[in-house]
Amino acid sequence: MNQPELAVESGLPSVLALARERWVETARLDLGELARELGIGRATIFRWVGSRDALMGEVIWSFHEPELHRALQQSGNRGAALMADLCRESMESVLCFEPMRQWAHRDSEYALKILSSETGVIHGRAVAFALQVLRREMADGHIAPVLALDELARLLVRIETSFLFSDLACGREPSVDSACKAVEILVAARGCQ
Repeated sequence: MNQPELAVESGLPSVLALARERWVETARLDLGELARELGIGRATIFRWVGSRDALMGEVIWSFHEPELHRALQQSGNRGAALMADLCRESMESVLCFEPMRQWAHRDSEYALKILSSETGVIHGRAVAFALQVLRREMADGHIAPVLALDELARLLVRIETSFLFSDLACGREPSVDSACKAVEILVAARGCQ
């Protein structure tokens, strides 16, 4: 799957750093305002980041990715239980991050688009992370899933996204326990040996 990424330009780290700050402050991104603050033109910022959606995905992922790696390092489980742990930590890190909650409530349609689009930064990277962990768990003999690993990784991300962001967007508190149980059952289901 081709994942959109920000262009590698000399000013890109400063754009991402400023975008992170502004998003935490306001739960919004305005590329024109970012360009003005950085002293560059709108065309330059669009050349560097591609689009507002791509930058938004990069900002969200920059907060989320370290949480996933931390959860992977801290879990004492393997196999299906590990995947459920990752789901729980991922969902709880989002629920505890107030800018994310505000963004999902204030601009729910846009948040769902950024978080769940199969061509977006977040979905692609979340699937790649899940696939990497699933491959390791299968190679180590902790899982023998019914589904192909790439399909399973995509489905696990969809489960988490569905439980988390659909509920947040509708003003309901997501059922982390239900999502984790679904992930564990799905990963534990064994295929033919």
